[in-house]
Amino acid sequence: MYIKNTGLPGQPPQTEVERYEWIIPVGWRITGTHETGSYLTPLNTIQIEPSNPGNICSAGGGVKVRGIASGQIRCIGISPSISNQSTITLTRTPAISLLPPTGYVGPTCNLVTPVTFAVTPLSCASSYSWSHPSGWSRQTSTSTNYVTLTPGGTPDDGTDGGNEEKIKVTADIGGCSVNTSYQLTYQNPTILISGTGPVCTSGKTFSVNAPSGSTTQWEASPGDLLLVSSGSGNSAFLEAAIQVPEAIPQFLFQLRIPHVI
Repeated sequence: MYIKNTGLPGQPPQTEVERYEWIIPVGWRITGTHETGSYLTPLNTIQIEPSNPGNICSAGGGVKVRGIASGQIRCIGISPSISNQSTITLTRTPAISLLPPTGYVGPTCNLVTPVTFAVTPLSCASSYSWSHPSGWSRQTSTSTNYVTLTPGGTPDDGTDGGNEEKIKVTADIGGCSVNTSYQLTYQNPTILISGTGPVCTSGKTFSVNAPSGSTTQWEASPGDLLLVSSGSGNSAFLEAAIQVPEAIPQFLFQLRIPHVI
């Protein structure tokens, strides 16, 4: 590399660069040697890192560099043996993660138990902005790094301009922003029938843990042996249809939940 304007008029530059002076911004250092401030080297490339790698909010800044001609290392500032200075702008964007509670796999249809979501706390973030699917509601402030939401109970198909099925958050960092999201996947409820056979002529009650808002319909087989004498809700009373010693019930059970996917 040659320094500009070091040749005669109409001729190419004649003074060759021998060293490079790098100016490292505050909060950064040379990788390996950990040098800061002004750094003189014959290399035209360097590698730098944050002075505190554990601080994900390390400042940006600008790395400055200029070439110095042979014989001018101790005389920095004597023109024209020093090139113009160039600046490389540094922008460091911290990575953040949006996490649900431990063991949470997604909302369950027709269940509206509040859920708390949290994002990586950033000491450099001035505020956080949260958004959620339509039908969900907030239980806490949305300016902190966590939010408690009550599910709507049914998936958002996006037709009403909602946020689809994502929890989103944006962290404001000195006028810049970092954002992330969590994809929601609705789960069908786990249905368990309580009660054991055999069913004798005296009858036996069975029940199901159907979520609120659902409708149930009970049937039992074999139909020539078992009767559902009552079964309009989450429980059914079964009795033997004919005088037999006992019958083991098998259920054809239908549970209707609005918008189950």
